[in-house]
Amino acid sequence: MIKVQISESGGKNAVPGIRRRAAKAPADNARRTSKTETQTGQDKTPSFRIDSFERSPFHMPTELSGITGIELPKEKLKELSGELKLAEFHHHYIDWEDTEASFSENSEISIEDSQLLNHRVNRIAALYVTSKNRIEKEYGEDEEKLAENINRLDALFQKTRRRLTDSYGRTVGSFYENMGNKGVKSRMCESLAREIDRRLDDYEALAERIHLKDNQFYGSWQTSNENDTMLFQSVLEIQERSGTAPAGPSEGEQAEYSLKELQAAGAAAKLSGQIEQTGLPATDDYHLGLDMAIRYMKLSSVLQHIGVGRQMSSMILGAFENCLDQHSGMALTQEGDVSKIFNYTVSQYEKTGDISLAVRKGAAEYIGIDFFLLSLRDNQKVQMAEATRYQFHINNFIRNLRENDSQEIWWLFADQNISAFQMKA
Repeated sequence: MIKVQISESGGKNAVPGIRRRAAKAPADNARRTSKTETQTGQDKTPSFRIDSFERSPFHMPTELSGITGIELPKEKLKELSGELKLAEFHHHYIDWEDTEASFSENSEISIEDSQLLNHRVNRIAALYVTSKNRIEKEYGEDEEKLAENINRLDALFQKTRRRLTDSYGRTVGSFYENMGNKGVKSRMCESLAREIDRRLDDYEALAERIHLKDNQFYGSWQTSNENDTMLFQSVLEIQERSGTAPAGPSEGEQAEYSLKELQAAGAAAKLSGQIEQTGLPATDDYHLGLDMAIRYMKLSSVLQHIGVGRQMSSMILGAFENCLDQHSGMALTQEGDVSKIFNYTVSQYEKTGDISLAVRKGAAEYIGIDFFLLSLRDNQKVQMAEATRYQFHINNFIRNLRENDSQEIWWLFADQNISAFQMKA
């Protein structure tokens, strides 16, 4: 066999040695007034426009930037503007049926929808704060009713928190526990519970910053609690994405795993399940090993990109490798061609942090010159050397990784074919 020497560009981008193997695995209305009616001389009901600077009887804010601290596009302001007719005054009404339904809708998580974990935690925290705001505005002068409704809200939040953490433990936590990580299920559940509480602190701090209690848009009868919650939630999420969100409270013991890491663990477990559903490509041992190495390196790149810590990354990648091993007939734990090219290629990636270079070095070491020179056709009958085809595939992955933020990465990864292209002579 002719071997090809590939120069190494590594060094500063090297991936820390977070491998190796985990233990071998045992066999989740707006009460909007109807379209305005034309005011008549006899109709004395006061009206106003959201996008005007006229003072209304209820001092409705005239600019949404004053509510959120963020300028919204003109088209959004146009959509939200319009004449409102005040048909009747309902104080700061809270619809308990809708509120309970909103909590319930966000009280479960599974491996299949685990990329929604951050969204659901945000939703229940924002829902609690906006509901509490409505209750305080409605019953601020009646201590007995105020306490009764706050207690009801507290119980509803705690029930939702418990259901969300339990469902995460049953699904994602059990997956990693069954992969040989003893005790990790309970630790992940405990971390999620703490992260929910921390996120609630974040939203309560946000409520203080934007003076939620004094803001006459939130909690008014003109909007539903659901609309309040969606707008309030979007404020913090937009600030987080733009990097303008202030640091949350630092008091108290930190969770072992962050919310970002817990979501990543669930999404990676989903990728492992996809291997079980679709299987691995039927090809020769060297190409099978290279295919599995590419899958492993892509997952490692995603975890690095979104900032998952060393401890969680090690557990995720160890479980993923065990999954690859199981679905390849234990080819990675046997001394054969599959494990040789897999281990060599991944080790090159860990030295340099460069997927393309690692693939070229692995192919040069074990597949030989044909990988670089022999022109093959793919399913679309395009003639191209394997090395070129692999390079296009990896470049596309890296470009998409850089262009998507951390909340969208898992949708991208789940939809993209992460296996190497299969070629035919």
